[in-house]
Amino acid sequence: MAVRDGRPGAVAGRAAGLGVGLLALCAVALGMPGAAVAQPVGETVAQPVGETSGEAAGDVAAVDAVTSPRDDTAQPLGDPPPGEHLLRLEKTADYEGPYGFGETVYYWYRVTNEADRAAREILITDNLVRHVHCPYTTLAPGESVTCTGSHRIEEAPGVCGFLTNTAVVTSVNGLRSDEVTETVSLKRPCHRHHAPHAG
Repeated sequence: MAVRDGRPGAVAGRAAGLGVGLLALCAVALGMPGAAVAQPVGETVAQPVGETSGEAAGDVAAVDAVTSPRDDTAQPLGDPPPGEHLLRLEKTADYEGPYGFGETVYYWYRVTNEADRAAREILITDNLVRHVHCPYTTLAPGESVTCTGSHRIEEAPGVCGFLTNTAVVTSVNGLRSDEVTETVSLKRPCHRHHAPHAG
């Protein structure tokens, strides 16, 4: 059996002959000038924070912390997509400070779905943390997940006294949370020529 096609490229078939009522599947490979070949993206492996003792261990056990790339400047959250405020977001720092320059603040984000439907592909946006890692991103009604992120404090004008950042969580199917903030103190005091930095 031969298959002809007006476009260049070999046509491959699965059968050389066909009986009555039989079906053959054929495929053609087309060359696309200038077409780019997608390369696989490597996996990011989360690093453990370390052991936590006491009651807090039950909440954060088996949760990985991801150190975000350095980002010395707070980025505006912008306007999150509109949605029903049925996701609850709680955010805490592992230590309230004071922090010195070069030290890293680790944040924990607790997301709870208070809607009567699943929250699909949740995304936490934080104006100081470039990437917030969640072990899974779809929540059934009433389900919660703990996510992690971090921010390295760098010396810059206006970074003194305290540091505040803002976060919000959204889902692709129209659910979101209210914005929440977390403030930590810094070792460098603010003087008259300094202004405290709030994200």
